[in-house]
Order: sequence, then C-alpha cells, then structure tokens
Amino acid sequence: MTKIVFLDIDGVISPTENNGHEVLHPERIGHYDEQYYLETAKKHRQKYNMSYLDSYDMYVVDTCWSTLAMQKIKNLLLATDSKIVMESSWIHSYNEKNMPGLLAMAGLKDFYLNIAYGKDKLDGITKYLNNHPEVTDFVIIDDEDYWYLAQNYGFYLVQSNDVISDEDCLMAKDILQRRYRFTILDNDIYLWYDDKKILASKYRYSHSSRGKLLLVYQVRIFNKQMIKPAIRILIKQLTKYAYDLNCDDGFVLVANREYFKRIKTDFWFVIGYQRVNINGEFLTNINEAVMVHSEYSPLEKIELWEKMRF
Repeated sequence: MTKIVFLDIDGVISPTENNGHEVLHPERIGHYDEQYYLETAKKHRQKYNMSYLDSYDMYVVDTCWSTLAMQKIKNLLLATDSKIVMESSWIHSYNEKNMPGLLAMAGLKDFYLNIAYGKDKLDGITKYLNNHPEVTDFVIIDDEDYWYLAQNYGFYLVQSNDVISDEDCLMAKDILQRRYRFTILDNDIYLWYDDKKILASKYRYSHSSRGKLLLVYQVRIFNKQMIKPAIRILIKQLTKYAYDLNCDDGFVLVANREYFKRIKTDFWFVIGYQRVNINGEFLTNINEAVMVHSEYSPLEKIELWEKMRF
C-alpha cells in the first residue's frame, strides 16, 4: 500500500512571486556570492554523493524556496504516510542520483521515492502509475493549470497559486485519505465527504455557443462551510467527465451568487477553462475563465438562466 504525492517545485515550494515569504537565508536575497556558493555546492555534492549541483540553483533554494511551504509538504507527507515522486521541470537537471541531495536542502530527502519521467507531466505521471500498481492513492500538486492533467485525473489535481497553501494541503490530505468521493447518476454528479453529500451538480442540457458545445450544470451546496473546496474539486472532476464524454470544449456551472462570492468572484457563470478558446488563446486559470460569461449577450444570459431554473 503506497501513497504518492506527485510534486512540483516552482509555484508550490518555490513561490512564483517575491512577496515576503520566509526563506532559508533571507540575508542573501539579491546578493549572489558566486565563490561562496561554488564552495558550498561542492561540499553538498560530496555529502550527498551528487554528480551535479549547480551553484546558482543552491542560491535559489536558499533565497527563494519557502520554509513554510517545505514544512507544509513535510506535514502532509507525515500525516498521510506518503512519499514524493517528482514531476517538476527540475527533473531535467536533477536525476535519481541527484534529486535526493536537492531535496535534502528542503528537509524532504527522507520522503523522496522516485521521478516521473515522460514527454510531459501527464505522460510521466501516467507511465509511473501504470508501472507501479502498488500505488493505492495519489495526488498531484502543481501550480500550472495543465488542462490535460485535469482531463485525465480530475480532482486528484490540486492546483496551488504562487505557493502551496493550508487549503491546498488540507485538500490533498483529504484526497489521500479518501474522504472525498463522487457518484454519477444519469449525468448528475454528486460529491461526498466522509460519506455525507456536500454537493449536487445537476445536468441540465448541452449548450452550443459560438461553435462550442458546453455541458451545463446547476450546482447546489449542502454544506456551506465547504463551498470553496467543493467547487474547486467539482471543476476538476467535471473537466475529466466532459473529456470522457468527448465534450472537451468545456462546461458551465450555474449556482447561487453566494457560492462564487466564497471563492472571490461575483460571476454567475463559470466556464470550463481548459479548452475554451478566446481570441485564439487558451485560458489558463479560473480567474480568466469566469470573465468569459461577459462575452454572452444579455439575451443569451437570460436564455441560459431560464433553461437552468427548476
């Protein structure tokens, strides 16, 4: 019985923005001492029997990686008895021999298990799972909104924003401990938490707009304390479900305005964001996606809403 956290680095442990995160050596921020790091990297390579460790990468670990994020990851791994399989871009520089030494700087060496190699992240993760049937539970923690990951793995993808948060860790923990589950009945999707129904997503119809076929669902939340994680998880799972039905252009959620206020948006419509193409560009995150509804005319909005009403 093996539990796996497929782990990214940039945007999870290493924040994408410099906004006051605590780091290992804040006094060195903005002061790259090449000679110091050449000597320090050499000692670290010898200590961990590494064939490669770039001195500037060591500076990045010291001054960019969040100590709080490292501790959150460590707590998650301890609480769920999980191991790390790396799926980060860093694997192109740090192989199986060198990755343990890199993670040692983050205090995560003892949790390291392997690397998911592939032509992209989806390919690497899929190959790893196919080749390791002993994996019973897993979660993917990544900051990038790779639509192909959500299409194939649904709510097992936990997307961080800048750096991993307490909410992300709790969601990952609950997934690894099987506290969430979905049931599908006549295209309606229900989300359960500890065997209690917390969300119903009722299939209403398929809506064709501007040459795109969208699955339209009406959402009802039964536990208002769980609105945000429930909506986050539903969006990922609907992405997979729409893809499984060969309807990968997206979906629409219609819900009470207060639901979306809880996730910091006042919009009525949330569009499936993985394959909705606006002005020739794929959307990359939910904040961009919710803006799409403004593209609908007032009459189209009324038409959608009237069809959704019971």
